[in-house]
Amino acid sequence: MNGSVMLRSRQRTRRSALISGALCVQLLLGLIFVFLAAVLSNYLMHWWTSLPGHSPTVHFAARLAVRFVVGWLLLLLTALPVFRVGFVLYKLLRRLEESDFTQDHPPLSPEQLKLFAAQEDHIVQNHLASMVLVKPGMLRGFLIRAALRALKFVVPLKAWNGYLGSMRTIHFAHWTLVGNSGRLLFLSNFDGSWQSYLDDFVDKAHRGLTLAWGNCVGFPRTEDLVRQGAAHGTEFKAWARQSQTQNILWYSAYPTLTVNQIIRNTSIVDGLRKESMKQKEAEQWAQLL
Repeated sequence: MNGSVMLRSRQRTRRSALISGALCVQLLLGLIFVFLAAVLSNYLMHWWTSLPGHSPTVHFAARLAVRFVVGWLLLLLTALPVFRVGFVLYKLLRRLEESDFTQDHPPLSPEQLKLFAAQEDHIVQNHLASMVLVKPGMLRGFLIRAALRALKFVVPLKAWNGYLGSMRTIHFAHWTLVGNSGRLLFLSNFDGSWQSYLDDFVDKAHRGLTLAWGNCVGFPRTEDLVRQGAAHGTEFKAWARQSQTQNILWYSAYPTLTVNQIIRNTSIVDGLRKESMKQKEAEQWAQLL
């Protein structure tokens, strides 16, 4: 009886590993396509924007269209060789993920924690600045660039209404590679406390965090590029606090307003500017007052 249970358990584990591996290969392929499409489309867009008479809206729509078309052309032309490359990259990635150094319980200086606490919770918003080292190696360098390009492409489409999914506390968030791409800088303005901000990320966007930060030194152990990592909330928050840098100053356009209040006020102003409204639209606008 116990033998059959153990056999079924092993079969489920193998099946889960195969599915996870297949999904990771697909994600790696997607990152490769996004990276190549972004490079080619940037060349095309650079030529197109040099022509006169294009508004910002037309420019944005054209950029998305060009990247979509270029991406599908690359997919058709390079599907087989890229699939082979993606499989090799996946095997190398899994080997790195299993052997990478992690900081599950990084040391936190009480003096540094006091300095951070002294800078926080003075207004309804707070600021976070973080600087971390990128893991060495060509594969890690490629993956972090491709991951940031993928996030840059996907997030504006997902957050078109001003909210990042169900997270309604983020005013600004930005990752950028600095120091000859050897370090990753993260800056963010958000509503509420540091603790609630990271709790929101862990609960609602841990895969995106793992994709962005998983190639950085000391980050909690990842699996298949987007799994585990930031899902381990306690380890991730300890790592995030340890990698945080003390900021001298930061800017807030509306220091007394939350994201919800800013968007509500914007909707009220937009309604006042309209010459007329339908009854249902007018009722929805009146509820904002």
